[in-house]
Amino acid sequence: MPPKDPIRFTCEYLYAGTQAAGAVAAALNGAVDLEVQEVKVQADPDNAQDVFVGNANAQPYQLNAGDEVQIRINNVAKIYVQAPAGAPVVNWLAWK
Repeated sequence: MPPKDPIRFTCEYLYAGTQAAGAVAAALNGAVDLEVQEVKVQADPDNAQDVFVGNANAQPYQLNAGDEVQIRINNVAKIYVQAPAGAPVVNWLAWK
């Protein structure tokens, strides 16, 4: 079975948020649990610094301005973002 494409399937709920990343890793959605099926995280196209995405222990996945990653996960707050400098912004969409 091919993976679900968010453009082609119908979801019951769609959530969205924006958050600044800082030197200390922080959970998306202000660390408030939000049950979902998938999350798309985008480094804002206007960012001057890169953003790193991962979990509470490590954020190894680097996003340049405008880059995005889609993650199948059951809770938005399990995704952490961090930036070594500045306060670049991440935009996110989640659905279930």
